[in-house]
Amino acid sequence: MPSPSTNREAIETTVIAAMALTHTDTPAADAAPDQIGNLPSSPSSLERRETTQPSGTKVALRHPPRRTNTQELLITIGALVVAGLLAIAGTIVWLDGVASDIVNPDLNTALAPSSNQTNWLIVGSDSRDGIDPDAEGSAIFVGEEVIGRRTDTIMLARLDTDSGTVDLMSLPRDLWVPIDGTARDGRINSAFNGEGGQQRLIDTVEGVFDIQIHHYAEINFVGFQQAIDAMGGIPIWFDRALRDPAADLNIAIPGCHVLDGYEALAFSRSRNLEFYDGQAWRADGSGDLGRSTRQRFLIQRMVDHATASLNVTDFDTVARLIGAAGSNLTVDAGITPDRLVELARVFQDLDGDAITTHILPTVPFRTPGGSAVLALQPAEANPVLSIYRGVEPEPIVPEEAAVRLSIFNGSRTPGQAGEVESALGAEGFEIDLVDNGPTTKETLIVYGPGMETGAERIARYLETPPTFVPDPAAKGISLTTGTDYTGIRITPLEADAVLAPEVPVPADAGPTAGALATPSVEIGIVPGSPPPGTDCS
Repeated sequence: MPSPSTNREAIETTVIAAMALTHTDTPAADAAPDQIGNLPSSPSSLERRETTQPSGTKVALRHPPRRTNTQELLITIGALVVAGLLAIAGTIVWLDGVASDIVNPDLNTALAPSSNQTNWLIVGSDSRDGIDPDAEGSAIFVGEEVIGRRTDTIMLARLDTDSGTVDLMSLPRDLWVPIDGTARDGRINSAFNGEGGQQRLIDTVEGVFDIQIHHYAEINFVGFQQAIDAMGGIPIWFDRALRDPAADLNIAIPGCHVLDGYEALAFSRSRNLEFYDGQAWRADGSGDLGRSTRQRFLIQRMVDHATASLNVTDFDTVARLIGAAGSNLTVDAGITPDRLVELARVFQDLDGDAITTHILPTVPFRTPGGSAVLALQPAEANPVLSIYRGVEPEPIVPEEAAVRLSIFNGSRTPGQAGEVESALGAEGFEIDLVDNGPTTKETLIVYGPGMETGAERIARYLETPPTFVPDPAAKGISLTTGTDYTGIRITPLEADAVLAPEVPVPADAGPTAGALATPSVEIGIVPGSPPPGTDCS
């Protein structure tokens, strides 16, 4: 087992890059047209972008990955990605003033009833501090007027040192909630903007979800990119070309790519992703939900890459690094050095597959002013929020009323959801909702307890066998057409020709072990897996 000194070094060098995954800032936009254009040629070289630190020192925002002796130390992120990320608060206490400017002593966070289970609020800020507006390529950051800072990415992490598990959930920036301390409702990220800032966001999250926040961590643009570059970049296999001009993302040629800090920021910021299907550019259309999926994907790739490259040698150098990055980080001061050592010991073998990710149940909603936002589904969200509350969820009793069917177009084919509605409606199905949905490769049928027969009946009418997704929190059935969807049968299949769906019964494990995780369905396009024999690391 590593010594306390080694654990201390690992946890301190982990934090900067892991926090990078919380950052993004692309405003909401309507879905792009189905066909966008032709595949462009690959850029001949990477552009170099620079920022100016408060001290006046220029720092590259985009450059080919380089490693120096200092940067080698930051590869240790894999030892404790999420735990180390958040534990930087205690690191600063440990450094005794080397980077004391990153601690906000005024943040009021809850006292955990047990130090073994704690909730962390992770925030990505779009502060432009340190960015030179005259530097080449800086327009993507400073092209719009931004006063102060905003957040477009908010994550909840629960660390359980008893079980050695980490539960991670993104909170959609467009979630419509009551803003604490005001008489108004708004997007959850607006709680961070203007007066109130960090504390108002903490209080809003606690009030809306009935959970306690024990620790807080925030990173901005510059800190994100420095962290990724210090790791030497993140190797990822892209199974198709991807782009998002609004985020300055351009993966023009499929294959192995090592994302540097600038490219990783663009990938994690993308809300208007487009992919090339071999004939034309297509809109992903998953917006904020797809972006959250890609952020969780990037976290797991970061963990896997860094774990395989662990190399800790020099504490003093690490201390200087964290001190230099202080202006790009903000944390609460509620964790002690002894606690850091304990976290490092428990999570030292954490890898990407060990992080359980959750999806917050929401539905599309129009505000009185006509804005397209998301509304929380409290009953459906109860199982996953119980994890962060540390309690057993209330039992879900299946409704005896007729099953409600929602139909979503997940293939981006115009008019497809309406065609499915007409065909299934003619067969006697009661259609509750028809709308565009997030892009998905597979046609999905999501169903709740007691709805197996209804889910099977729907599947009998589909030309393409669907993927069944049992959801213990679902109150109805939803059908999302994927890019594999081919049509509705005139004559349904026999019942024995369809694979029987599983009964969505919650597992027996306790809530902190992720037993009632929401279905791990990918919403939006993410890079695929490399072919056999291909290793991008």
